[in-house]
Amino acid sequence: MLICVTLMALNQFCGCFYMMNYAQSVFAESGSVLSVPASLSVIVVGLIQLIGCYVCTLLVDRIGRKILLLISSVGLTLGQSVFASYCYGQQLGYDLTAFGWLPLVCFSVIVFIGTVGVGTMPFVVLAEIIPQKIKGFATTFCMALNWAFAFVALKYFSTLSVVLGMHGILMFFAICSLIGTLFVLLCMPETKGKSFQEIQYMMEK
Repeated sequence: MLICVTLMALNQFCGCFYMMNYAQSVFAESGSVLSVPASLSVIVVGLIQLIGCYVCTLLVDRIGRKILLLISSVGLTLGQSVFASYCYGQQLGYDLTAFGWLPLVCFSVIVFIGTVGVGTMPFVVLAEIIPQKIKGFATTFCMALNWAFAFVALKYFSTLSVVLGMHGILMFFAICSLIGTLFVLLCMPETKGKSFQEIQYMMEK
C-alpha cells in the first residue's frame, strides 16, 4: 500500500499533468519567444502523449516496470530542472533569445518521458503488487487518492506558481521527481514476469 500510495503521489506531483493542462500558461510565464496558441498546444500535447503511450507498450515487458519508472522519473527531474533554470535566467534579466527553443524542447521531453513511465506504470504496479484479498479496496482507495492529488495539483499549483514563480514550481516538481526516483530505486521491487508469491517473497526479504 505504501508503494502504491507513493507512486500515486509521484504520478500527480511530478508536474507532467500540470504542464499538460496549463501548456499555454507555462509557455507564457516562462517567457518563451515561441507563441503557442491554445488549440495548437492541445494537439501537440495529445500527439506527444499518444507516442509516449505507444512507446510504453513496446518497452514495458522488455525492460520492466522499475527500469521504466526510473528512466521516466530521472528524465522528469532533469527536464524540470533545465526548464526551471531557463525561467530563472529569464527572471534575472539574462538575454536568452538564443535559447528560445528550450522551453518547447523541455516541455516535449517532460510530457513524453512522463507518459512513458510515471504517467502509466503506477497503475500497472498497483494491479500486480496488491494481494488479491484486498485488491478491490486497495485499488479504489489508491484511485480516489490519485484523483485527490490531481485536484490539489490542478487547483492550487497555478496559484503556487504565482507565489513562487514558474522557476519555483518547476523546481518543486523536479524535487518531487527526484524523491520518486530514490523511492523507486530503493523500495520498489521489479514485478515484470513474476507471480504475486514471488513478489511477496522479494518484499519479505
